[in-house]
Amino acid sequence: MSGSVTMKPLNIDISEQVLEALKDVSEKCTEEIRDRSPREYGKYAAGWTWDMIDDHTSAVHNTATPKRLALWLEFGHRARDGSSVPPQEHIRPVYNRYKEQYLNKLKSIKIESTK
Repeated sequence: MSGSVTMKPLNIDISEQVLEALKDVSEKCTEEIRDRSPREYGKYAAGWTWDMIDDHTSAVHNTATPKRLALWLEFGHRARDGSSVPPQEHIRPVYNRYKEQYLNKLKSIKIESTK
């Protein structure tokens, strides 16, 4: 038995849904990091923001100075007197939660063929 199969390419565009999910998760992640940030460091908590890097990447970052403050707070550091300052995890737990939410949003996108 011989024959041929003709296949038509699928025209599927989910870029708008992906971008919407990314923006939504980025905004919520930024807000929660801001809420969980230590308050005793002045403008640090208010400095959290997010930016779109390109059509499929966003970055949540802090505009406060010094630039390494987020690293020092998240992982701990040595104080000027030589004592150890314990870590105050407020970024990683939020990132992990919103990473899962983003993946779930991507899985729930309904794929429809465009003509």
